[in-house]
Amino acid sequence: MKPIFVILLSAVLMCLGTSNVLANQANPSNLGSPEVVMRSAININVADVMTLATLPGIGKKKAQAIIDYRELNGPIKSIEQLANVKGLGEKTVAKFSAQIEF
Repeated sequence: MKPIFVILLSAVLMCLGTSNVLANQANPSNLGSPEVVMRSAININVADVMTLATLPGIGKKKAQAIIDYRELNGPIKSIEQLANVKGLGEKTVAKFSAQIEF
């Protein structure tokens, strides 16, 4: 009986987690809640200022610097190249590297 309960509970929690993800994507004001927020990776080469500014350690100024860098140098292809953006260093990039794609 216990294994079935655990499986059912896991399924319910997964469903609830999925609905929270959808709710948080539709309503950014939910982002401050203590619930886990899962989202897809941000493509660093197409994201706008507001999207980039959601990354840890990135505000509007650094987001604009990323956009300026990619406009001058073409698509960003690696974490190492991203660390060359003015105002970004290895520590800052490390904070959000798992949340981006190229």
